[in-house]
Amino acid sequence: MKFKSIVILFFIILIINSVFSFSLFFEDETLCEGTYGKCKELQWDSDNEICRVIVEPNCCSNEICEDSGDYFEDFGNCPADCTPTKVDIEILKPEQGSSYYRGETFLIKADVTAHGRSASGSDVNIESPDFFESILMKNDGKHEDERAFDSVYGHYITIDNNQKKGKYPIIIGALFRGIYEIIDFNVTVETQLKGELNSEDSYVRGDLIKLDGFVTRKNMKLAIPLDVNISINENIIFETDINSNSNGFFQTEYHTSLIDPTGDWIIKIQGKDDHNNYFYIEKQIEILEERKDEFLQIEIISQLKEKYSRNENLELIVEIKNDSGEL
Repeated sequence: MKFKSIVILFFIILIINSVFSFSLFFEDETLCEGTYGKCKELQWDSDNEICRVIVEPNCCSNEICEDSGDYFEDFGNCPADCTPTKVDIEILKPEQGSSYYRGETFLIKADVTAHGRSASGSDVNIESPDFFESILMKNDGKHEDERAFDSVYGHYITIDNNQKKGKYPIIIGALFRGIYEIIDFNVTVETQLKGELNSEDSYVRGDLIKLDGFVTRKNMKLAIPLDVNISINENIIFETDINSNSNGFFQTEYHTSLIDPTGDWIIKIQGKDDHNNYFYIEKQIEILEERKDEFLQIEIISQLKEKYSRNENLELIVEIKNDSGEL
């Protein structure tokens, strides 16, 4: 009965976890030997005839976060003893300075670690004043965040169709075991589509003005409705509605008349896509007066004979004048 009581007492004490040396009241020295869990060993105190638990120094899992010079522990190499003192956030996507158009969706992806170890379980939020409110990032493996419950967090952002053009700071904040860290980066919202307008630089009245070009968004050709107008001194000369095709290409033409005004004409082409991004391009061309045909007057001024012999030289002198009588 006495031996059974000692065994029960031994197993009760096994669940005790302490960083200090403490005593086990064994009366039998033979029971006081070996280890007592990780980083602890049993040692018999012959002076007091008790069994002591000795904590092993420089050992991970002794519940002491140690730094003794040659031996160093932190959360990275010994999470059993140490708590984190810093959180690191690495932005994986997007790249710093990336730009997006209204209606585009982009991924924010970050790797959150503490002392080089995964900080899974962190609360990771993103927010951007004047862009979007605070959002909790996901770590479920469904948002291009690699595996569920790892150190990588992700979330998709879709840019509103009315978002203003400009550069926006985005803040990522991570809270892990009481340690909070933030990092920020910028993205740019674009609203003006790219493109090209081709024509001659000058025409004369009566010429056919042929216009063509294309519309793109990030090198993607766009089919959008376009308004074309040609004006001089803000007076509309020609206006029409056209569409760019699936390759982004557009074309139109205007046949000038002899009564159109001469001078500098402005060609403007503009339109919007389905997400309120706008296209605008203009070009100045010169309209000149039509070309006039001038007839020259030729007068023979040399004296001619009525008859000439074969092989006789004929001297012919003429005077040439324009319509104004000028030589």
